[in-house]
Amino acid sequence: MARARDLYALLGVARDAAPDEIRRAFRRLAKTTHPDRQHHESGERFRELRQAFETLRDPERRRAYDEAIRKAEAASHPLTAQPWGMARPPRPRPVFTALAEVVLSPQEAAQGGTLPITAPVSLVCDACDGTGGDWGTCSRCGGSGQIDRALPLRVHIPRGIRDGSVIELQVGVARPVRVLLTIAVRVL
Repeated sequence: MARARDLYALLGVARDAAPDEIRRAFRRLAKTTHPDRQHHESGERFRELRQAFETLRDPERRRAYDEAIRKAEAASHPLTAQPWGMARPPRPRPVFTALAEVVLSPQEAAQGGTLPITAPVSLVCDACDGTGGDWGTCSRCGGSGQIDRALPLRVHIPRGIRDGSVIELQVGVARPVRVLLTIAVRVL
């Protein structure tokens, strides 16, 4: 069975994005993918973006979509019953999302290649496991449970990438971070 596309990733927003953020992301992407402004092959992409926007802007549909995502994620990590006294399997680590924008010249977008970037991310503090410590006393994160870092990445940019495209990367295994890169093609 084919896995459904993540509507949040399609629009390049975090799962907890406010309605205004979703609207702005859709409008930015719609400008570059609308069939009247682009080639005929952009029609399918525009329809996907519009469907994602329509689903996420309506509170009832968004709630139903979020619930479906939670159920799908829970089904992919089922907890099996353990005999009394045995340890439970570890809970799956949450995937944190970082958003970044990469600005390319039209020549760089047409040529593609590998690009070194630095993405700002907030990671779960290893010292307190994201809890902030007892009464917010973790000395490593200052009680916030998160540590802000600049994450160096090497990103493969496909040839002919278009303005408004979103590249999704997942970095790390023990504490995964999902990085959504929005490509902006500008004359530099």
